[in-house]
Amino acid sequence: MSRNWYADIFALSPAAILILDSKGCILEANRALTNMLGGNKSSLTGKRFSRFVATEHKNKFYQHLKSVSKSSNNSSCVLKLMNRKGLIFKALLTSDLLKSQADPKPFRLTSIVDITDYEDAKNKIKDHEKFQQDIFDAIQDGISVLDNKLNITHVNSTMQKWYPQSDHLVGKKCYQAYHGRNRACDVCPSVRALKKGTLQKAIVPWIVDSQKKGSIELFSYPIIGSAGVPIGVVEYARNITDHINTEQALRASEQKFRTMVEFTYSWEYWIDPNGNFINMTPSCHRISGYSPDDFYNNNVLLKQIIHPDDLKNYEDHSKAELKNNNIDFTEFRIIDSKGNQHWISHICQPVFSLEGTFLGRRVSNLDVTVNKKYEMSLLKAQEELESQVENRTKDLQLIADQMKEREKELLDHKSKLERVNKELFETNRAVTVLARNIERSRQDTELNLTQQITSRILPTLEELKRVNSLESLKSSLDILATHIKALANDSPSDSEQLSKLTLAEIKISSLIKNGFTNKEIANKLHISLHTVKTHRRNIRKKLKIINLDVNLASHLKSLMH
Repeated sequence: MSRNWYADIFALSPAAILILDSKGCILEANRALTNMLGGNKSSLTGKRFSRFVATEHKNKFYQHLKSVSKSSNNSSCVLKLMNRKGLIFKALLTSDLLKSQADPKPFRLTSIVDITDYEDAKNKIKDHEKFQQDIFDAIQDGISVLDNKLNITHVNSTMQKWYPQSDHLVGKKCYQAYHGRNRACDVCPSVRALKKGTLQKAIVPWIVDSQKKGSIELFSYPIIGSAGVPIGVVEYARNITDHINTEQALRASEQKFRTMVEFTYSWEYWIDPNGNFINMTPSCHRISGYSPDDFYNNNVLLKQIIHPDDLKNYEDHSKAELKNNNIDFTEFRIIDSKGNQHWISHICQPVFSLEGTFLGRRVSNLDVTVNKKYEMSLLKAQEELESQVENRTKDLQLIADQMKEREKELLDHKSKLERVNKELFETNRAVTVLARNIERSRQDTELNLTQQITSRILPTLEELKRVNSLESLKSSLDILATHIKALANDSPSDSEQLSKLTLAEIKISSLIKNGFTNKEIANKLHISLHTVKTHRRNIRKKLKIINLDVNLASHLKSLMH
């Protein structure tokens, strides 16, 4: 082929082609390139191609040129280009290093493809895939996509959150990633879906770190290929752990409710606003002899078994309870199926829904027959007690009347005593005058007596005390001497202190002064030891000996010297 033919191919090629020298200057450009960048061939030739490269990609372009120079293979890169009109577009540059025999310097043959539309489409696809993945991840239930070999190809974020022990679920077998097994589960619905080509479901354990954490309800939807056979499975997993726990709690609650209702000792029932029995405990049979069904089938059965004497009271109670919303109480008798009579304590209260709708009344009947018997016995005993109290009250009233008569007598006696007291007061006044006269006479007598005692009696007594044969009379003589000394004492203070003592205290004081112990004093005077100690305390008190360290015997010696 001629050179002109190759030149025509270069010039007329629909792909933009240019030849660059080692510095990146344009040596040749075809028509497609001029159309892409704008201008004509002459306006491009000799210009640096970098002037058409966006500023942020210039370094990338220079690196591309260097890589072409170092490699024997072509090199490609994506750059942002800008044409003469300022329009920026993305382009794929593919360059080869070529050498010509006519020119020893190598040149670069570069083709440029505008990939703006491709990149936009690619970004749209990415955005669409992200949008789908966001929807996929937003589903709160778990979703896995498996191929026909049970390999995981896609999962949403919920599955990854449920099975944190596996960092990457995609690419693993479902039974390995989710259950830690070496083969498919026997009840695996996905295996059945691949075989049958229809929706399958099962409840499987939720395993985390080899421990069962709950339960998963698994729906397996087969993916049907173009050949009409399943090529994969979409697993839709619902975590029903809370649901199962709630059901178990509900069953436990129902069991508690059933136990409370069916095994109550009292006769309980719920009656609707129309008077129909809605629910009744089996204990009604023990009390009345009739089963719950008997009452369900005959809503007036209760009235029929109430004692005729109490029926009106029950009907009045039933009418009153419909007019108020309070807890109400009454008692009545019933006659059971065998003709036996029972006393019933009846308590009822209104029942309302959460919205406040009146639903009827809740009733509790308790057999209080035994209590009634005790109550009647207590009433009888109370009546007897009241009779006894009444009789006793009469006796007490009689005694009270007698006491009033005695009080009247005492008042009369009091009046007499007051008169006598008045007379004694007058007498005492006269005696006082007489005493004053006697006192004056006594003083004169004492003066004379003192002189006589001092000069005659005391010396004689001192001689008697020295006589050994009078040892038994020594104490008495000592007391006599003390009295006589008190009369004759020149110091009025000592005399006043000794005059405060009683005769018994003076006797004991004399014995204490002479060194007798409490026990010896008690034996000598034929009194108790306690009495001696009491006299000692009184002697200290009257002599004003407050300090317990002061020896009583020494003090008495100083007073009775």
